[in-house]
Amino acid sequence: MKLDKYAVGQRYAKALLSLAEQEQQFESIHEEIQALETIFNGNPKLGAVLTDTTLSGLKRRELLKKLVGEFSTLMQHFLSLVFDYQRMAEMPYIIAAYEDLYDHKMGIAHAKVTSAVALDDEQITKISQSFAKREGLNRVLVESVIDPDIIGGIVLESNHKVIDGSIKHGLEQIKALLLK
Repeated sequence: MKLDKYAVGQRYAKALLSLAEQEQQFESIHEEIQALETIFNGNPKLGAVLTDTTLSGLKRRELLKKLVGEFSTLMQHFLSLVFDYQRMAEMPYIIAAYEDLYDHKMGIAHAKVTSAVALDDEQITKISQSFAKREGLNRVLVESVIDPDIIGGIVLESNHKVIDGSIKHGLEQIKALLLK
């Protein structure tokens, strides 16, 4: 059975996380994953090139050596394994899955806060701390979005949860009650 890219990402990320913990390189591997993410974001076709069998294995291996040269031995071995199994095209999925696992382990969540007007840093910090406390998290990283259509209040989206405290939502609820 052929695995989809998401499943491949999950499997390799779990293995890397487990190995990083075992080797007590949890934080350093996370930093290297972030560096890899920057490389792959800057070169979106890199994974496809490293997996392309029309290129000679020697040329692809030379590219891999250039890619992994600055990384730790653990990360070099991991990338060589991914390369040997011709999974470099799935590297963005592996990186994303690793970031998710890391965030979960560290008690970090990402949230999108939508407001009708721009929020200042103090307001964002209060929202972040309040949501972190409510959800039992260590930290919440907030992305602020402006949408004048919500009229006022905020809408917070995180971890498949939506907390809608917008005036627009309140008006829609009142309208629904009146139409009953």
